[in-house]
Amino acid sequence: LDGWKVYFGGDLARWVWDDLSAEETTLYLDYYDHLINRLAEEEIDIAFSNADRRIAGWSGAPEFIRTVKPGVFVPMHTFNETHYLEEFGNHMGKTCSNIFLYRQVGDRYTCRTGQEIPSPAEEC
Repeated sequence: LDGWKVYFGGDLARWVWDDLSAEETTLYLDYYDHLINRLAEEEIDIAFSNADRRIAGWSGAPEFIRTVKPGVFVPMHTFNETHYLEEFGNHMGKTCSNIFLYRQVGDRYTCRTGQEIPSPAEEC
């Protein structure tokens, strides 16, 4: 991956839980939006970020993809329930990023040596 920018989001997401206060929710959402706007200033080739179906709005994955526009988006926090990633792909529709909709742990997304990761379309 020499020269490619890879982002691993860890637990960064739009964590909006029912038991949060309005203040906490606002703090989390503002923080998330601020960080993804900063990430959008980078040209991220591969992004690993959360797409957790337990959280409204897929825990911010759609906003992440539309704002950051990574070449490849790899959804995380599936808890080995990868069958719903197809639903996520359908929800997203056509995007500027390639979304790796893996079916099981260990699936691979392959870019051959010397091959560039697809870049977002010019109109994105």
